[in-house]
Amino acid sequence: MYSLAEDLNGQPRILREADGAAIPSDPANRDFIAYQAWIAAGNAPAEQPATAPTTEDVRAEARRRIRFALRAESDAAALLVQVKALERVSSLHDRRLSGETLAADDLAFLDLARTKRAEVEAIRAASNAMERNPPADFASDQRWP
Repeated sequence: MYSLAEDLNGQPRILREADGAAIPSDPANRDFIAYQAWIAAGNAPAEQPATAPTTEDVRAEARRRIRFALRAESDAAALLVQVKALERVSSLHDRRLSGETLAADDLAFLDLARTKRAEVEAIRAASNAMERNPPADFASDQRWP
């Protein structure tokens, strides 16, 4: 048996009642294939109310906010932005240590990198504070920097 519930973003969530597993809507996922076969056999999922927020819901919201702050389209792209920024900051630091005077655009980049690092750290801190006991309104802007 399966049931349907809305997640906190209003998206449908398929739950397998036998073990409470959430089934991703992925045509290549074997659990989703089994669910589709169950539906094709004439079964219908039960409706459930929205579930309480989970730690993973809070973490997903934090990742979404980090992606927005870094203007990245995916988690992988956000990570790449951070790695590339770290590489450039490290290079500029080495140049500065060697006595080189940095150009204005290099100094501006360092300021931007510091600002973005502070934004990401603040988002992570807010997420960490909510993860143990996620509030129902965890996605509210009032809960995030």
